Amino acid sequence: MTTALHSIQRHIHKTSRQYHLYARSNNAYSTFLNRNEYKYSIQRSPIPITSSALSRSTLFPTIQSRTFATGILRKISRFFRVIFGANETSPRGIQERQDSYWLLLSLQCRSLRMQQQSTNTGWEKESKDQIRIYLDEAADLLDQDSAGLHDLSLGKLRKEVQTRLEPQILDRLLMASMAEEEFGESDDGYIFDESRVEEFKDIMRKEYEDVSGRLEQCDAFEQELENGKATNRRNYYRLKKAGIERLLIYYDWLPQNENTENVIATELNSNQGEADEFGFCPSQSSPDVIPAMRYHHAKNLIRSFYARNNTAFQNQQFSIMALKSTVPNAGRGVYVDGYAPAGTLLAFFPGKIWPKDYLMTASLQVQMNLSDNDPRHQLSMRYDDILIDSRRSPYSVYKNMFSLAHVVNHPPIPPELKDESPGDENNAINRLKFGPNCVTVPINFTKSMLDKYPDRDLKSYIPNEYEVEPKPWAKNAFDTEDVIMNGMGIVSQRDVHDEELFYDYRLSPGETGSGGYPDWYYVWNEDAINNRWNSDE
Repeated sequence: MTTALHSIQRHIHKTSRQYHLYARSNNAYSTFLNRNEYKYSIQRSPIPITSSALSRSTLFPTIQSRTFATGILRKISRFFRVIFGANETSPRGIQERQDSYWLLLSLQCRSLRMQQQSTNTGWEKESKDQIRIYLDEAADLLDQDSAGLHDLSLGKLRKEVQTRLEPQILDRLLMASMAEEEFGESDDGYIFDESRVEEFKDIMRKEYEDVSGRLEQCDAFEQELENGKATNRRNYYRLKKAGIERLLIYYDWLPQNENTENVIATELNSNQGEADEFGFCPSQSSPDVIPAMRYHHAKNLIRSFYARNNTAFQNQQFSIMALKSTVPNAGRGVYVDGYAPAGTLLAFFPGKIWPKDYLMTASLQVQMNLSDNDPRHQLSMRYDDILIDSRRSPYSVYKNMFSLAHVVNHPPIPPELKDESPGDENNAINRLKFGPNCVTVPINFTKSMLDKYPDRDLKSYIPNEYEVEPKPWAKNAFDTEDVIMNGMGIVSQRDVHDEELFYDYRLSPGETGSGGYPDWYYVWNEDAINNRWNSDE
């Protein structure tokens, strides 16, 4: 497949990731696949993309010399792929099917667990045996409700995932809109309205007391929890506590603090160029910028409080926030603020949407801009070749508080895996312990979804817009919904609780131009990478 679209694909590094559940995920998924209705051989005949495959002529095949006949055949092939989807027997198609099966299982399991939660005051923790029962029951229900799932085309399989995710997509839009409305807007720039100051001050102080208490309990957490999760929580609590403390001091909401002007001067001289708890560098910013940034830092914390305490959403008392990442030199990261079970939609990727039909005929200039200008790896391509461009999306100033997926980092290699030996059984266990806790998933925002709440302007909370409107003829033949906007999100692949989020970037081999991967990148699933970037269509 030597087309402009494929050239761009090879250089879009954030893609649909591999899905698996926490707890007994591998065994449950194996059971799920090996049932009579789901016997499907996961073939692996990967053709790794090497540096030689990423030569200049391969990057820009539109300028290669081609015979007329070859060009016509490729155009016809491209047309049918756009209309009917990718080759379903290719390694890439098989990988998408595997990813989709695992995601469907996690969504079904989450639904069962949600039904058993009796209160809205917090998630009632289940035992490992209970989770195993839910997983088995989820597999049984998928057998009954979706007989012949293995016979579905990829297009219909995507539709099945979309249908099961749609309630969560709508919930995130509603949660974001309610939190935004509850916070309101200031009539005086980046200064809180006098009528709301006391309310906001009380919220910040409550949050400070709460996180301080949680931090004190971390020693007990560490004795009870495995897999370093207590350490993850401690890191988050320390960051959140220090961030709130900085804001309380800045706004003079602590009695012993100096006035705001002195605090600004202190901030300009603090950290010596290092980022603070919010990933912000006051010493490298203009004095006029600091009040605006601190306003939005406080706003994001307060909106998170509103979202976590909104009882309109059964057992979904969580939010997400951007703070300084625990990964050295990674800048900001995203943290879940609260508890979310496996299979929960956590965030959206914001930014421009590039339809696949436009990428097929993209100019050389557009190709170069997309393939050579993504230093932060914020171009994301779905399996159906729709591109999300988050390169200009903000980190701190955003209307939809869940539009932060572009800030989520790739999980670093833990010390336990630095000296791993081939064939060591502990490797697989450690990869589950320390690997990604989220995966990406393609989503669509539909008219029928928004029509359920005609009194709310939910469309304004969709964090995307088309760079170029898709052509009607290029829609997938199986798209029956009135899609307002294509998008992509991240879903938890295990239970996450007050910790930083990570997902596997699945970078294309040879992405650096000289072969191999960036120094900071660790390969979590080589088979999935090879299948995803296999050029054998």
